[in-house]
Amino acid sequence: MRFIITAGTAHDSTQAIPLMKHIIRKGMRVLGDRAYDAAKILVYIAANYAKAVIPPRKNKTYKQKYNKALYKNRNQIERFFQRLKNFRRVATRYDKLPGSFLSFVYIAAVLIALPKFTPFV
Repeated sequence: MRFIITAGTAHDSTQAIPLMKHIIRKGMRVLGDRAYDAAKILVYIAANYAKAVIPPRKNKTYKQKYNKALYKNRNQIERFFQRLKNFRRVATRYDKLPGSFLSFVYIAAVLIALPKFTPFV
């Protein structure tokens, strides 16, 4: 799991390639919403022999195909970020320094993901 802190006015898609740089692998499927349907992102995914599961924007003339059944799993990502925002310190950004804010984001992400990996007894 990786996070990058940006300015509040920066669009998420500007950081898509740096986030994928060390995690994308051959055969992997990359889920994203319409905002990530930029040629630069799609070319990067294809260059790394991965498949993009990103629906085309409505204004595109050429609409690439995507797996609609697999795209439905994207809601798990959305639910994760909603749980992350439940941490008041993340939602309101009390921390002044980007490093300390990012550290708490990682702690919150671990606390959210940890129950999914604990074995059932």
